[in-house]
Amino acid sequence: MKFIFLFIFTFAFNSVYAVEKQVGIYAESINLTEHAAEKQGIGTNLRSIGMSVSIRKPWLENSAFQYSLGAGISSGKDQDTFSQEVTTGFSEAKEQESSILGFSGFADIGHSTEFFDHIRTYLGIGSSYFSIERQITDCTDCERQDIDISFAPYLKIGMEFCGQQYCMQANYRQFITDEFSNGVFISFQGRR
Repeated sequence: MKFIFLFIFTFAFNSVYAVEKQVGIYAESINLTEHAAEKQGIGTNLRSIGMSVSIRKPWLENSAFQYSLGAGISSGKDQDTFSQEVTTGFSEAKEQESSILGFSGFADIGHSTEFFDHIRTYLGIGSSYFSIERQITDCTDCERQDIDISFAPYLKIGMEFCGQQYCMQANYRQFITDEFSNGVFISFQGRR
């Protein structure tokens, strides 16, 4: 057991290969199960856009550990809308309907293998986190209702195409929870 730990520690943390860092933007679309969406009164799809960071730590010539983090804004379709009268500035009061909006984030870790100098495959695990609510946008005293779907662990498989300065990644996420089913993720990142 000591030798296995020593082997992993030696290659994971003392690699002679350069660490690659990427920073960029991402878009994702995540599908909820019918039961979870119906229970929360939202549509079966959440969409997010945001910023992401990836670190690729090679441990062999064409293999690397890859870590990714991201944070963004998420929205979805509101199936149980409510409305309130809202006054903006000096205008008359208007009825406005609620919408689904909030913040999201993700973190994952996995193994990346490079083929043909510019194409990489990726296999990993991670989790998304959602803090979304039913709300009327741009209204400070209006009603807000929390949507109770937050933690979403997943398995991830994907590909990455890299040029000299930029990478584009596309992956599929299979969630391992009763609330989420699957999702797709696309990112465009600059290499550092």
